[in-house]
Amino acid sequence: MPTEKRCKDCGSTEIHCQMLAHWDAEEEDWVMDTPVDPPFCGDCHSFEIEDVEAD
Repeated sequence: MPTEKRCKDCGSTEIHCQMLAHWDAEEEDWVMDTPVDPPFCGDCHSFEIEDVEAD
């Protein structure tokens, strides 16, 4: 079953996370690496994020 990230406080799925990336010379594109901060809600700025079944 597919899942999505959702804010426990306001129910938003507008979840953000800052990540490190590295340059892949073969693909000639940036590749996402490691989160540097915990995910947070873009609407209410809460850090209370959960995985829920997608509708």
